[in-house]
Amino acid sequence: MSSFAIHFLVCSLWISIIIGLLLAAKYILRKHLSCRMQYAFRIPIFFLLAMPFFSFRPANPIGLLPFFQLWKQKKASGIVSVFPSTMIASRQNAANWMNDFAVSSSHKAPSFFPILFLLLWILGMFVMLFFAIRARIRLYKLEYTALPLENQAVRQLYMQCMKEMNIRQTIPVYSSVFFHSPIFVGLFRPKIYLPIPMLSGCDMKSIRYMLLHELQHYRHKDSLANIFFCFARVIYWFHPIVLLALKEMQADKERACDSSVLKMLPAEEYICYGNTLINFAEKLSSPTCLWANGMGCGMKQLKKRILNIADFKMQTKWQSVKEKCIFAFIIVIFLESAARMPVYASRDFTSLPPSQITSSIDLSAFFQGYDGCFAFYDSKENQWLLYNEKLCVQRTTPESTYKIYSALLGLESKIITPHSTFMAWDGQPHVIEQWNQNQTLSSAMHDSVNWYFQALDKRAGNEALKKFYARLGYGNQNFSDGSSSFWLGSSLKISAIEQVELLTKLYRNEYHFSPENIRAVQSAIKLEERPEGTLYGKTGTGNINGENKNGWFIGYVETSENTYFFATNIHSASNAGGKAASAITLEILRELGIF
Repeated sequence: MSSFAIHFLVCSLWISIIIGLLLAAKYILRKHLSCRMQYAFRIPIFFLLAMPFFSFRPANPIGLLPFFQLWKQKKASGIVSVFPSTMIASRQNAANWMNDFAVSSSHKAPSFFPILFLLLWILGMFVMLFFAIRARIRLYKLEYTALPLENQAVRQLYMQCMKEMNIRQTIPVYSSVFFHSPIFVGLFRPKIYLPIPMLSGCDMKSIRYMLLHELQHYRHKDSLANIFFCFARVIYWFHPIVLLALKEMQADKERACDSSVLKMLPAEEYICYGNTLINFAEKLSSPTCLWANGMGCGMKQLKKRILNIADFKMQTKWQSVKEKCIFAFIIVIFLESAARMPVYASRDFTSLPPSQITSSIDLSAFFQGYDGCFAFYDSKENQWLLYNEKLCVQRTTPESTYKIYSALLGLESKIITPHSTFMAWDGQPHVIEQWNQNQTLSSAMHDSVNWYFQALDKRAGNEALKKFYARLGYGNQNFSDGSSSFWLGSSLKISAIEQVELLTKLYRNEYHFSPENIRAVQSAIKLEERPEGTLYGKTGTGNINGENKNGWFIGYVETSENTYFFATNIHSASNAGGKAASAITLEILRELGIF
């Protein structure tokens, strides 16, 4: 709850910026965009308002398209229907590789402010939802009092308007003394309501304009937009920028309908249409009901509509093409900016891999009893294979997998060297017996000795630590815990995809570290060598209040022709340790025919 509250708050700030830019772009380009195209800006804004509830984003706008390719390799195609065989051998191998020791830690209580905001936000939504429901009930009551339109002349005119707009669906028209202006209501069962007082004092030409206006609401599905408007007001009741944008979109909707009507009229009738609005300005100045579409709006917006009518000119084909190109350009920029929002707003999530070749696969049979994910990268084919994409991009504490990079920092800082990694035990007793002795990098990695790597970090210093992990781009780079165990169930977090990407860059030495230091780390995490390849990896276990709740196994398989990188992460109330994660990984790699 606390994480979501912070995520939503930061997203709200991001929304303010992007909406402001969109409205500014619409205002600057208003001379080049028709009213209908200006109203089309509602689509990206609705999309933007939904983004805080997305847990991750594609790497680029192209990634928004559902283009996922099937896994090319024959060995991988069979895994979808394969259920895992017994994992006893896998677990035995995992036990022989390294000791997956972990010490118990506890979680701090979350900050009170995010929870308070979340409670106030939910309370505000209930209040706004109450008002929205009450408005709909009132509209239902007003509809109930309406009677079918009896004026035959108006009914005949209405049928002519329907025919003129090529609308075949039957849309009933009613009259009522309780409505101040014409309104259109309903998405699946649309109806039009005309005020009796306005009909009695109005000529047939003005009535025709009103009918055409309301039918334009039907043609452009504005009732659906009204539903989005209502939900947006309920969710973002506290957000002044969003409320301002919604108000502007409502005004754009009426101007767009005015323009659509004008396109159907000869130029000499534009003034007549404008005069209709002026003649009924007093009645039309009352905003339409929240759930209905009508000609009503505030007096300020009514003035803008009349000015728009006065300036209206039919578009040429070139102008139509130009405005579509401008709108498309703005949308592309918007998608790239907006799609990054959840990533920057919440440091608990990262993005999908940048590779265009990304496949999803069902490996749920291997994760029975666990909530887990598997990220796999074929470096030769530049191909990703992902199970449970949502968890693959969700950051969690790295546990002992962090020690790979802690060792590299110690080597790069010359605290230890590839030929001298010895560190003496200070005599302080630890609950794990293997830790109560002198260590080398290999023994410390094998027995997952916390004090060895904590000593490396301490000797390197906080500044060097932050610079090093910023250079790597390691997860959320959050060292705010203040203790030497920030990587154990605490502030530092990383996703499975980021684990694979870091291992790939480390293997290729894209960071330009000392090759000798890279080899020293690789030697420390070397687990098993077979004819088909060599397995490198490191487990990690998050033990919280005595229970193993977070398990990692990351690494790679190096063959004579290719290198495959992987990261497995599992969560459970208990027994979710590194050994279980490594056993699952071994079984998957076996089914893939890799190891």
